[in-house]
Amino acid sequence: MTCEDGSSLRCHRCWKGAAPVSVVSPVLAVLDQSSVTGRVLGGQVEGLLDVFAGVPDPRRRRGVRFRLPVVLGLALLAVACGAIGFAEIAEVAADLGPELTAAFGIVRCAPSAATFRRVLCSIDPAALDEALCRWAGTRTPPATTTGPATEAVTGPVRAAGAVPAAAGPAAGPDAEGVPSAPGGRGRVVRVISADGKTMRGARRRTGEGRIAQDQVVEVLDHASGAVLACEPVPDGDEIGAVRAVMARLTDRWGSLAGVAFVADAKHTQHKLARQIGAAGGWWLLPVKANQPSILAKVAALPWTQVPAQDTRRDKAHGRAETRTVRVVQAPRHIDLALADTAQVVKIARHTRRPHPGKPTAWTRENAYLLTSLPAEIADPATLAAMVRSHWLIENQVHWVRDHAYNEDRHTARSGNGPINLACLRNTAITRHRAHGADNIAQALRASARHARRALDALTQHQL
Repeated sequence: MTCEDGSSLRCHRCWKGAAPVSVVSPVLAVLDQSSVTGRVLGGQVEGLLDVFAGVPDPRRRRGVRFRLPVVLGLALLAVACGAIGFAEIAEVAADLGPELTAAFGIVRCAPSAATFRRVLCSIDPAALDEALCRWAGTRTPPATTTGPATEAVTGPVRAAGAVPAAAGPAAGPDAEGVPSAPGGRGRVVRVISADGKTMRGARRRTGEGRIAQDQVVEVLDHASGAVLACEPVPDGDEIGAVRAVMARLTDRWGSLAGVAFVADAKHTQHKLARQIGAAGGWWLLPVKANQPSILAKVAALPWTQVPAQDTRRDKAHGRAETRTVRVVQAPRHIDLALADTAQVVKIARHTRRPHPGKPTAWTRENAYLLTSLPAEIADPATLAAMVRSHWLIENQVHWVRDHAYNEDRHTARSGNGPINLACLRNTAITRHRAHGADNIAQALRASARHARRALDALTQHQL
């Protein structure tokens, strides 16, 4: 390259008027993100992106290359394919086929792991979870509750906890599978349970120098297996988190009419019972040593004069168990403290557990519960089934997240990242199960081979 005067280097006169060369063309930022997602794959991706339209974007507008719904939609699709952390989410997004890439509006390259990390660590987990749960609930077919009061009481957990309707006219679930208010207190259309979970790998140091772990409270629909809500636990206050999540469900559905709530003994609290009753729902809560005065009154009732009303015998994993249920109406002359208590339940468990090298050991245990469900709504067999099905939330959600997603060993700890990842995993599990998957780990492996399977599970109704 020579100058006009013949020298080997061009002078400033020759450079005058030449267009400057940019290292990164400003056009690429426009090409990276399509302004309108094309109608590809039958509108499935568009419907998925619409889920996140109401989630606030915490990022500054300047420099944003990927819209928030695109980032969150790709993250959810990757988690439904079995991705565990931010790097795996980015790898799945980068390996999508050309049809899915075009459907998400990606022209040049997918978001990086750093982009997924920044977004998922900064967005509001309450807004994300509410958007996901509302959407997943509308796509989950409502459970039917027809038949006599004993038809749903079959199998070890009694048909996943479905509770049938009582005779007589009553309102049922609406098109989205949620209770409708008129006449809702006439029957149970939905049984839900709440339980807390600690993400053991998400250790972080607080301002006081203590090591803390993120905790969440989740609510499960027994009949459909859908996770209805995921609420962060502030400062270890699980009782307050359960009250907050029940307030969320009340706002979402308008009331708790037709809903029966089950939890462990930690949540046998006066305020929670009054809150659920005021919203039109019922509760079934165990009584243990954390409520000593109530436990003493319940245990002192004349149970020897009450005949056994339901007996179940099960054998599994070398263990034999016999459960005998006795139910009495709440006595008027005894103040049981919990508002609207209608029935008192005693379940006697007689269990034989094998111990290698030792004689067979038998254990006896009595469990006491209070419920606001009247006898005409829930008979002893139904109450026993509801008690056992409470542990579905441990088996179908927490255990699956620990083993299929290895959540307890995942070390994401920055900002809201651990809780937002838990929300995405809950939605993926809910949708795979609604799509007909009995083995979530197997469904994740199948989706990892073909991402279209994950997209179908997320966006289509049960087959």
